[in-house]
Amino acid sequence: LDIVRAGDDVTLRWRGNHELYQVQKKTSLTETTWQNAGSPPTGTNFTEAASSNAFYRIQGLQAP
Repeated sequence: LDIVRAGDDVTLRWRGNHELYQVQKKTSLTETTWQNAGSPPTGTNFTEAASSNAFYRIQGLQAP
C-alpha cells in the first residue's frame, strides 16, 4: 500500500487480485465503524480531498 499526499489530495495505491475494492476510512481508531470512502474504485488506486487525518483500509469485494 502506498499513500501519497499532494497538496489537498491523498492518493492510495495498492496491489491485489480482486475485480472490485472498497476503500473505507475513519478519523479515530477508537471509532467502531468504518465508513465507505466513495464508491468502489475501478482499478487499484483511490484519490480524495484530504480534509483531516484519517485511517484507511481496503477491502476486496466479490464481483457482481
